[in-house]
Amino acid sequence: MHISLAAEHLSFFGLHITNAILTTWFISLVILLGAFALRRKLSAVPGKFQSTIEMIYLYFLDSATSIIGRRDIAIQIFPFVATLFFFITLSNWSGLLPGNHSLGIIHGYDETGHAEIISFLRPPSTDLNLVVAMAICAVAYVQYIGMKFLGFKNYLGKFFNFSSPVLFFVGILELIAEFTRIVSYSFRLFGNIFAGKVLVTVIFFLTLSLVQYIPFIPLPFYMLEMFVGAIQAFVFCFLVIVLTAVAVTSHDNHGEHEAPSLAPVSNH
Repeated sequence: MHISLAAEHLSFFGLHITNAILTTWFISLVILLGAFALRRKLSAVPGKFQSTIEMIYLYFLDSATSIIGRRDIAIQIFPFVATLFFFITLSNWSGLLPGNHSLGIIHGYDETGHAEIISFLRPPSTDLNLVVAMAICAVAYVQYIGMKFLGFKNYLGKFFNFSSPVLFFVGILELIAEFTRIVSYSFRLFGNIFAGKVLVTVIFFLTLSLVQYIPFIPLPFYMLEMFVGAIQAFVFCFLVIVLTAVAVTSHDNHGEHEAPSLAPVSNH
């Protein structure tokens, strides 16, 4: 059994990449092909797959509208948030694909003589580099939306308020908080998914000799990891929506609106 905190390196025809990057390319290709296939098969009378996608679409859009309070901003951020949700979900679930523990390159043998394999597949969300990159993109996008809808000067005024020493200090604290969110986002997602990967790997090898007699032993753990993977993607995306609601709210408007609700609204 081989568990590495860092993504393992692979080499193909002189190209040096990590197995997390290889899985990222594969997931990106799946999302692109799925989007093109869905676009070509859109129908006025949706089937089960289209109905499921539309249900997720409406839920996120209505929830974002309820939290932010403005439909135009919700529509603006929806493609980014939806893409994040599908990518993170598939990234988390990729650790459950067949071949995760057996399909790869032998890089050595342990003391018992068993081969240690570097898997071709590794969930991208268990690579801290990629998770930090996603968190940076999410936080940067929130800043962009805030500047777009409040204006560059008004948005920076939330962090650099020279009207009083107290407001200036509070603004600097808020500015620091914007960057510390990168750390909290990254380690929340990375920690949960990496721990799940370790759990599934350990259970797989512990039950390897029993699976041929009781094939359903790992099933509860796989179902748990699917649930946790979807929940983590959901939490990550909803935090982006909540931060967007904060970013597009001027200090001058504090107290004029009620606190945003997490309950979705219907547009019917």
